[in-house]
Amino acid sequence: MMTPAVKPACLVVLSLVAAAVLGARGSAVAHSSFDGTWNVLFVTEAGQCGPPFRYDISIVNGLVVTPAEAAHDMSGHVDLNGNVKVSVYRAAERAVGSGWLQNNSGTGIWKGVLSAHRCSGSWQAERH
Repeated sequence: MMTPAVKPACLVVLSLVAAAVLGARGSAVAHSSFDGTWNVLFVTEAGQCGPPFRYDISIVNGLVVTPAEAAHDMSGHVDLNGNVKVSVYRAAERAVGSGWLQNNSGTGIWKGVLSAHRCSGSWQAERH
């Protein structure tokens, strides 16, 4: 069972993963067949990073459109074949994700570290 102090911290790691698991900050020059809004379900399978949750992510030109208020740095992309690789950082916190997108769905894995709390899991995406 998570302590009240650990639960919010673990939710921060999951939020970082959610914001970045499909892409990166920046712009590309070509339209991607994976552009659009994706609803992503994140499931923790190991560690204490909270219950499953859903998050909408927008992809533009193969990259995630990051909200201006985001408090993290990320890098990564969705290639033309739908392969996803991404890293996200915020101070001592970090998370990485990988997987694939195909047509209107996708799947992958993620892992994160928040201080001494390590966790990992899977994600599933559906295009809106």
